[in-house]
Amino acid sequence: MQLVENAENVYWDLVQARDNLRVQERALELANEALKRAQRELELGAMSPLDIYQPQQNYATAEISVSQARYFLKQREDALRKQIGADLDPVFRLVPIALTETTDVPIDTGAIDVEAAVQNALLNRPDLKAANQALDVDDLQIKSARNSLLPDLQLLGLYSAQGRGGNFFQRQDERHSRKSGRCVQPDVRVRFSDLPIRTAVAAPHPKSRRRGRYGGRARDKEA
Repeated sequence: MQLVENAENVYWDLVQARDNLRVQERALELANEALKRAQRELELGAMSPLDIYQPQQNYATAEISVSQARYFLKQREDALRKQIGADLDPVFRLVPIALTETTDVPIDTGAIDVEAAVQNALLNRPDLKAANQALDVDDLQIKSARNSLLPDLQLLGLYSAQGRGGNFFQRQDERHSRKSGRCVQPDVRVRFSDLPIRTAVAAPHPKSRRRGRYGGRARDKEA
């Protein structure tokens, strides 16, 4: 959702830069017309020579504004190409971007259902969807912290076998366990011939419940 929101913002920034360039170019045309009229008045003697500097300054300022608007438009185009991945291919890197959306107000807007428009906006807003996903992540973190406060049960097995002749296989000290932090483990082992089984129950330390961690020292006893 964040990527969609960023893409929309970059697109409309480019639309704004395009319209701003049009406004600055129109302002340059008006400044040029005013300068020509002032020069004509100066030639006819209807204007003081000192008054010609103001129209010239206005025209120069308009030229600077047009240059800045073109540079800003180029930046926004590069940002949009980067957002859609068009800058990765040299073939499409210099292809002109045709903007299909405008900021003009529609002539016939018709009646607007306010409630339906609000519901549609709430359902399609990317920032709200991103906020809901962040809440889901927070819920998972809360569940994980709550599970870390629960007791931990471990079952460990040790098996060995050997014979007087033939092939000999010996497997020992193979353990499969799961621990979480430091814990107190009262162990109980029951031995059936060569098959000892040990169970370990780990409970959170009372003083560490507030921190969500296990406390104490591990302690093993052989039955």
